[in-house]
Amino acid sequence: PAIMSTDRPAAASGALASVVKDFERVKKPRLDPTTELIDKIIAALVSCRDALDEAGDDEADVRGLVSAMAERVVQLDAPTTLAAYHREVQAVLAKFCRSIDKAMPADSESVLRLLGGGLDESAAPAINRAILQHLYVSGQFEPARQLAREVGLDSEAQAYESYAQLSEMVAAVRARDVGPALAWAEANAGALAERPFNLRFALHRLHYLSTLREGGAAAVSTAVAYSRAQLAPCARSQADHAQVQQLMGALLYAGRLESSPYSSMLDDAHWHDAARALSADFLGLKGLAPTSYVRTALDAGALALPTLTKAAGVLQGRAPRTFSSAERLPVELELPREFSFHSIFACPVSREQCSPGNPPMMLPCGHVLGQASITKLSRGCRTARFKCPYCPGEATNAQCKQLRI
Repeated sequence: PAIMSTDRPAAASGALASVVKDFERVKKPRLDPTTELIDKIIAALVSCRDALDEAGDDEADVRGLVSAMAERVVQLDAPTTLAAYHREVQAVLAKFCRSIDKAMPADSESVLRLLGGGLDESAAPAINRAILQHLYVSGQFEPARQLAREVGLDSEAQAYESYAQLSEMVAAVRARDVGPALAWAEANAGALAERPFNLRFALHRLHYLSTLREGGAAAVSTAVAYSRAQLAPCARSQADHAQVQQLMGALLYAGRLESSPYSSMLDDAHWHDAARALSADFLGLKGLAPTSYVRTALDAGALALPTLTKAAGVLQGRAPRTFSSAERLPVELELPREFSFHSIFACPVSREQCSPGNPPMMLPCGHVLGQASITKLSRGCRTARFKCPYCPGEATNAQCKQLRI
């Protein structure tokens, strides 16, 4: 099973939104009339055969029965019904294909030229590592190990084997078995204590409730002992202690929690939350990414491709220039927040995104501008005083401090 859900839809917008909408129409189930028509024709033939067996050798009766059977088949009007069905299917498919052609231009060479010609052979190791990570994140461990052996990435594969360990624990939690996850959580109790979600308490809580569901005096005794030894010591917040009190009240309904006032404690949502928290904490402690690099790149590229294609068309015929990853693109790419992985700062004066060559600088008054804007305001002199564009305060270039975001 996949570590994290791989069904995350890319945030579609513009032409891509139209593609997604048309694809949903293509996926919509439709009743194919072919099988029903064939069944009706077969039923007419069987009925005619049985009638012929009873009719004997009278030629007039035989002709009448065959004519009646033929009339029933003609009344089905199979050609018209099938033609209408295929017209509907073809219309939906044709519209979907037109949406793809509009959103995904076939000619991507102009975009590759804009970005510097694409990738060369030197990028192969990085691509292999990205594919390897994608296979591990999506739970395809055997193909990942085979790829690592073929391309010589055994050291990276060893680091990614933690994904396989997490997959087994998540699968066990989804199967209502917290044993493997609890063993790992107890072994990493110190590190988990610094995490915002109390994973140990959540897992012990689920184990406690599973014991209570069994019912009987033995289950109650076991649950009480377990709560004293494991559950209560894990509670670290007021909310946790409040839950402990509720769990003690649930002892009165051991074996019949489903019909008790505490039935909400058995919701499947608690197991799903525990599985998600387990994944987040495990990957956070291991320093591993929760999502696939390949999936992220494809989603972001699909959203950016229409804008880059349009920019390449506008710049076509002008002085040839490429934009590497270290430079700013000639257009702004509006990507959803899920694709923001680090903080950025744009100078409020020049509207340009700051970079290592143009870092953000804080004035004594507290306002922040790009270094290029400060240089223009001070006319290149480090001691010349200039007024802040956003308040009456004055400063010199030498008084400004660089901010590291």
